[in-house]
Amino acid sequence: MARLEKSRKRRIKYTKLSGRVSVNRIQKKSKVRTCSVCKKPLHGITNVQNKLQKKLTKSKKRSERRFPELCSGCSRRALISSLRSSNEKGIQRVDKGDGGSPYE
Repeated sequence: MARLEKSRKRRIKYTKLSGRVSVNRIQKKSKVRTCSVCKKPLHGITNVQNKLQKKLTKSKKRSERRFPELCSGCSRRALISSLRSSNEKGIQRVDKGDGGSPYE
């Protein structure tokens, strides 16, 4: 009876020193996380097997910037557009003094 679902393992054949051919099954890597806008791979996020993903720290699972699902270029564009839209709504940027030392 054939299996209906696709296997997440790949088979590697290798020859032992005795001449016998052996087969190993190795778990496939998960796909690289990509930007949701431009589909470029996200840097700083590991692509390990899903069962090992829960052992990673939080900073290795996702980036710690404002838009973690976007790459650096797309997040920069999103941040600039959000700032521009907030300025159009009438929110003014508050200027604190002459920009000198905060201790004066």
